[in-house]
Amino acid sequence: MDKKEALAELRNAKAYLIKWKSQIMAFAWGMPVDPKHIPLVYSDGDYSQWFYEDGQAFEPLPTHALIAPAIEECFSRFQALYLAVNTQPEKAGFFDSQAKINAKHKEDIEKVAHNVCNAITNLINLTNTLEKEAIALSEEEYEKMI
Repeated sequence: MDKKEALAELRNAKAYLIKWKSQIMAFAWGMPVDPKHIPLVYSDGDYSQWFYEDGQAFEPLPTHALIAPAIEECFSRFQALYLAVNTQPEKAGFFDSQAKINAKHKEDIEKVAHNVCNAITNLINLTNTLEKEAIALSEEEYEKMI
């Protein structure tokens, strides 16, 4: 794969992240989302598949080493969101109304969703940095790297 093709694949991977972020917000808000757009295991995600396959062409670049932990962080936070969304709020007790409990549950879900989105934004930023590092390479440097 030449540099131009590799950069196109990197940009497609970045687009996966942006789409994933919007799907996660829809999921957190209770909207129907196709499960293939919100995988629970990091190896099932489109970005992860790119990174661990074609994205390995960029391994010599400094930012590449930061991306795997960022992917794991995104999925760890997403798993917490998945659990929060799929856990029913407590039943009302003597001191709290069900409406108050439901509102607190929704607020908690929004906080966790915000954490996931922050992690994805970090991953997008890392991907942008990786892209800049790759663009800075000449064709010859890229060919030597792979």
